[in-house]
Amino acid sequence: TKSGLASRRSFLKAAGGASAVGAVGLSGCTGGGDDTVTIGAAFPFTGPYSEDAITQREGLELAVQEMNDDGGLLDRDVEIVERDTELDGETSARRVGDLIDNEDVDLFVANLSGGISLQTQNQAKNGEVPFMAACQTVMDFGEPGFLGAGSFTPYARTAQSMNAAGDFIYDNLGESVYGVIADYAWGNNSWDHMSSRFEERGGSVDGVSRPPLGESDFSSHLTSAQDSDADVLYFHNLGSDTANSIQQV
Repeated sequence: TKSGLASRRSFLKAAGGASAVGAVGLSGCTGGGDDTVTIGAAFPFTGPYSEDAITQREGLELAVQEMNDDGGLLDRDVEIVERDTELDGETSARRVGDLIDNEDVDLFVANLSGGISLQTQNQAKNGEVPFMAACQTVMDFGEPGFLGAGSFTPYARTAQSMNAAGDFIYDNLGESVYGVIADYAWGNNSWDHMSSRFEERGGSVDGVSRPPLGESDFSSHLTSAQDSDADVLYFHNLGSDTANSIQQV
């Protein structure tokens, strides 16, 4: 049976598990019985972010290997149970729910999407399972009252990184910018912060395009950018979308 959230947090603190796994950008879930800690991993192993998800899996595997080589967590062996979220909200909700309800996990790491991470956070909070969001999430993730007591992210908020990006672009690259932005929570929230900071510095935003995830042809977005006559073309995407867009540039 599951223990209460307070004991889960005490376990994490005593074991050093949150810091050990978070050091590689990952955290997980447990539920393999009294002798095993099971870290649940729910990532988009298929879809446009698959290569990024695979590297996060490798980071988690390395962390688990290091923990087991050092005697595990509280003298318990650590293992991984994973699910493919396919970068899809409905699929993620179902498979994260499977980790919580059927694998009886105690801590888990999930997702490469700000919007889906917010959804996962609600599942973790309701299931009283410690959760580390393995992505740079939108601002709501840090708002008081939103998080469960055992929810974490190892990343800076979008406002922090994007304010820095806005400063760098204005100081080093040009005074006008056109954005091509991944059309979901992370992309849009990041663009809002970057473009606002850029304008505060005196720059101008000459337009923005929002291609969907998994876009294969960026030609129309590049044409719009060229027509804008902006100094800087600013891409904000990830995975195969980044590879495709850069090749077409």
